[in-house]
Amino acid sequence: MITTIKKQGNGYLVDNSMSIPNDPSNRHYKEVQEALVGGTEIYPTAIVLEDEFTTEELAKQAQDTINSEALASSY
Repeated sequence: MITTIKKQGNGYLVDNSMSIPNDPSNRHYKEVQEALVGGTEIYPTAIVLEDEFTTEELAKQAQDTINSEALASSY
C-alpha cells in the first residue's frame, strides 16, 4: 500500500523508495493513479501528491551551490 507520492521528473517517487515512470502501461503507475484519486477499498481517501522538493530542500540546494561556488573561487 502506498503512503506517500512525490513528483519526480517525468514520474513519481513512491514512499521515498521507488521511482515510477509516467507510463500508463506500467502496473505501478496504475496503482499511483488509484491512490491519487482515492475512492477505492484500498485507498478510500486520495493521497496528496507532494512537490518534488520541499522548501527546505530547495533552500539547502541553493546554499550548497553558493558554498561550492565560493569554495571554487577561493583557489
